[in-house]
Amino acid sequence: MKKLITNQKGFTLFEIAVVLILSTILLATTASLYSQVAKTNRRLQRINFLERSLLNTQLSLKQSLTTLPGRGLGSFGDAFATATLPAAGTLSTDKGVQPIRLGIITPYKINGFDAFTIAYTDAKIPRLEIGELTTANGNIGSAKVMTPFNSRTIGLPHSGQNPPIQPISNQSNPNDSYNVISKTTPTPTPSPSSTPTPHIPVPPPTIGNTGTVTGIPYYADKSMFQPGNLVLLISSPFGTGIVNNQQTFITPSRIVKIISVTGPQGVTVAPFNQQAIQLTYDLCLVGECDPSLPLTNLGKSPKILDVGAIIAPIKVASFYVKQNQAGNFLVRNDGGLIMPDGNGSFQVRGGKETNIGEVDSISVNYLLEDGTTQPTPNNPLVPWLDQITSVDIMLSKGAPPVQGSESFNRNLKLSFPITIRNIE
Repeated sequence: MKKLITNQKGFTLFEIAVVLILSTILLATTASLYSQVAKTNRRLQRINFLERSLLNTQLSLKQSLTTLPGRGLGSFGDAFATATLPAAGTLSTDKGVQPIRLGIITPYKINGFDAFTIAYTDAKIPRLEIGELTTANGNIGSAKVMTPFNSRTIGLPHSGQNPPIQPISNQSNPNDSYNVISKTTPTPTPSPSSTPTPHIPVPPPTIGNTGTVTGIPYYADKSMFQPGNLVLLISSPFGTGIVNNQQTFITPSRIVKIISVTGPQGVTVAPFNQQAIQLTYDLCLVGECDPSLPLTNLGKSPKILDVGAIIAPIKVASFYVKQNQAGNFLVRNDGGLIMPDGNGSFQVRGGKETNIGEVDSISVNYLLEDGTTQPTPNNPLVPWLDQITSVDIMLSKGAPPVQGSESFNRNLKLSFPITIRNIE
């Protein structure tokens, strides 16, 4: 019995070897599984990063391309048509020096990447119509923007604060009228078996005398115009002939720089003695009106516009790829312009830049009215500038491999119809 107990003490070499081998296998398996899980996790992180980056860029482009191009630049006359916009710089061609006329969307190439500029106007300003024939004397012009008030109107239109006042007949004397509130609210009679719940009226939103519920003013106000601002004087469209059995229209415009603003008190428009805001402006006959937004008028830009023309503050936004040590970023530039650099290429001048997403490359194609598709040209002097109905954009983004030679690349194809063109 003592000998048997002695033999059971400790482990044999074989048992120790088995334990070591099993432990090694277990550790190796655990390490391998951890390595695979970590690799898969890093791979998923790269993919999620790529897709999230492209989706964020898509959202920014969608917000801009579905709402901005041509917004507020259309005019009504014989038809609805967008304005012929001014030029941004010039290019030397076989036909001589030609101005680079802007469209509601204008294609460019910057540093080998596709880029484009969008023209639009401020949505916070109502449609401003000219009430009289404008004047021009040398470099100075003048226009009157109508307001909805007669010069003898006392007070302002109903603001939504209280019920409107209605004239009703006096019961005791039908020949007399008084301004009283015509709307009456019957007093409910509660039933004996129930306790009436008092009705607490909800007051209407406070919108003031010059605004709407959305916060956008509904008529012209002097504060909308500041000396030094650039605005477009947009004529009513008129027919120019028949092309492919369809009537063609043109809407000339001129960019001007505001010098002074007067009214509406003391400024009227005939024949109804309607109040107006009078703008005095520089006609920008030669060169750029303002270095901060270097636009120039075309030779056929009108100096005098008739009743029914509109005034629209002009805005521009450009989209292009900018490179730095961290990579490539798609940038939105507000207030600046893409201008020729004098060496056959283009550069951005002025404006405020905002990064909207990381990309490796961007490819932009343009769908035209005739159904054909055009790639981004080397310069914007193209005959189809006013025929763009849709913008197709391909975004590409990649990431380095986690291990080995596996690469991570994602492409996102987007299509944005130009709303104002499709309305036409």
